[in-house]
Amino acid sequence: MPKKRKPEPFLKAIQIAQLEAGESRPLVVASKNIEKVVDGYTAKTAANDRSRKRGPPYYMVGGTPYYLVSEVIEYFTRNRVETIND
Repeated sequence: MPKKRKPEPFLKAIQIAQLEAGESRPLVVASKNIEKVVDGYTAKTAANDRSRKRGPPYYMVGGTPYYLVSEVIEYFTRNRVETIND
């Protein structure tokens, strides 16, 4: 009998990484460093998303997936939900 797959947990806390004073945002980031751009989005999660044809668009260079930082930020900020602050 095949093993039952555990459901993947939902991403709990994803946020765009904040830069220190004097740091500049890179234009491109390798998949292994994706968490430096988006906290909570790991290289493993990015690999799972690529295999399922989900997630932000990426480019393959020499067998290594790379992401444009602007596209990653756009992907994670496109579904904004307005809330009411009391």
